[in-house]
Amino acid sequence: MTPVPLILFGATGRLGSAVRAAIAEFPELCLTVCAARSAHSAGCPPGCAWVTPEELLSGSGAALPDEAVVIDLDIVAA
Repeated sequence: MTPVPLILFGATGRLGSAVRAAIAEFPELCLTVCAARSAHSAGCPPGCAWVTPEELLSGSGAALPDEAVVIDLDIVAA
């Protein structure tokens, strides 16, 4: 079975870090893109691209998988 590609938006927060740590327990999932305001590769699995939200939305960052699942953990204060 081909792993389901995931895009994690808000990857550097507490919950995003917990999701990144837990992904390894699920071989049917593959974290392919992490989006965060300040991209860094700490805890990034091999093959995962780090992008900023601007890069992700403009398409200038990593190529997005066709059938990816997006997990949005970014909290925007009004």
